[in-house]
Amino acid sequence: LRGAVRVGALNGAAEVHLQAWGDRVVPAADSVVLREGASGSGWRRVELAVRVPADRSIHSFVLMVGVRGRGAAWFDDFTLERDGAVLAELPSEVPPVSPAQRAWLAARTAPLTSLTSRAANAGSRNTTRPRPALASDLALVSRIVGNARLVGLGESTHGTHEFFVAKHRLLQHFVRELGFDVFAIEANQLAVETLNAFVSGGAGTAREAMQVLFRVWNTEEMLALVEWMRAYNAGHPRRPVRFIGYDMQDHRTPVDSLRAFVRRTEPQWEGRVRTLTEPYRVQPSFVMPNASDSARGAWLSGAESLWLEVTGRHASWLAGARTRDDTVAVEWAVHSADLVRQAARLNRSLNSPDRDSLMAANLDWAMRTLYPTSRAVVWAHDVHVSHGGDRERSFNAG
Repeated sequence: LRGAVRVGALNGAAEVHLQAWGDRVVPAADSVVLREGASGSGWRRVELAVRVPADRSIHSFVLMVGVRGRGAAWFDDFTLERDGAVLAELPSEVPPVSPAQRAWLAARTAPLTSLTSRAANAGSRNTTRPRPALASDLALVSRIVGNARLVGLGESTHGTHEFFVAKHRLLQHFVRELGFDVFAIEANQLAVETLNAFVSGGAGTAREAMQVLFRVWNTEEMLALVEWMRAYNAGHPRRPVRFIGYDMQDHRTPVDSLRAFVRRTEPQWEGRVRTLTEPYRVQPSFVMPNASDSARGAWLSGAESLWLEVTGRHASWLAGARTRDDTVAVEWAVHSADLVRQAARLNRSLNSPDRDSLMAANLDWAMRTLYPTSRAVVWAHDVHVSHGGDRERSFNAG
């Protein structure tokens, strides 16, 4: 792999990785890391090489670029070579598409006239204004969606510019033309509520609010989407678009939120909550594969006990609620206990498919409890919103 990297003001490192992947193994890998000392030095050529073992179970090449820490980096002019010959396209075991297949596909597709929608740059710092795209080129999408309440928008990579801007345009279409009013993203559910507050007119800046997202979402394209959503909500206060998460890779925010609720409503019980949660709360990550089975089992046991005791208080807490906000606070408190249990459960099983089930349950909870009359656009990696696959070669065994 050959290419060029340039780093700006950077507190961290810019990284390029080339790997060969098999089933649950990485048999060959190479990396280049440029640290902050390279700032201001212009473009630098990089070259990575791997020697792939003769093993038919190796099925993929993986290229990863990114920034670790804070700052900016640019990656450009990359080529992939095999034995000195540039690969213009990856070899395929599938025969070429026939004219009849092309005709079949053409009869069932509609090209986008643009990736940019009307007022797509509202609130953005972009000065270029592409010609507005008409919603008519998304008529096929509208027919496919019909009256569906949830629409999944996948992406085969996190960070590809074109995927992000295409999905931004789709979101705008769903909101303006189809009445969708929830944007749900693969991000920690409770932490994202601060970003939900920002797009609803809360204090701060978009960049600050976006820090609760995973690093793969902290991009210029996502910044434009967040700023558009805030601007849209300011102009449509009667039906704003909510920004929610549904992931559970966070064992701290739910604990802290539940403790704060208990201090307000049942302070005498806070010590018990602390006893059940503190051993897991102080861990540096929600998933600790290097910890002993007994330790991870104990954290899960504490979380399960917490869940049982919290659900036992649910009815009495609701009985004490005086307003809609009080009721929502109760529901969040109970769900916070569930989020802690979910994190501890995945930490104990270390079974990746469990995460999809838990994220689905969290999305279901939000749509039933908080937004029972809403329609939601669900943004995630393909593997989380797709169906089926090859049990031997696909992610999570299909």
